[in-house]
Amino acid sequence: MGRGTLSTELHPALLATGRFRVNRSLGTGSFGSVFDVHDAELGANVALKWLRNSDSSTLPRFKREFRSLADLVHPNLVRYRELLTVAGEWFFTMDLVDGGVEIIEYIRSSAASDLDSPQVPTATDGDDASGGVV
Repeated sequence: MGRGTLSTELHPALLATGRFRVNRSLGTGSFGSVFDVHDAELGANVALKWLRNSDSSTLPRFKREFRSLADLVHPNLVRYRELLTVAGEWFFTMDLVDGGVEIIEYIRSSAASDLDSPQVPTATDGDDASGGVV
């Protein structure tokens, strides 16, 4: 998702339902825009992806993205919640993950800390109780 100028405007028809309130825009890519929204029905903040400029090739891809991920359940995966359409516009909701830091910043800081404190193996690393190497 790009981090250029981000629109905080969600489609008026979706806002008119009264269900979603935009907290902030998370990003916009070639496929769509993602927002941090409050879902009044759930009583929680979720991520909402809006398919902008849908056509005969993007709509099936958008639906396939949702359907292929909606059935995956794992504690380390974002949960895809609901696929919906309002006034001919397509959206889906998913869990909102507030990582607090951009992925590239996280990777850079992790790499820097690895360089600051390298792990040097000791003579006992990999030894079992009998003194043999495992």
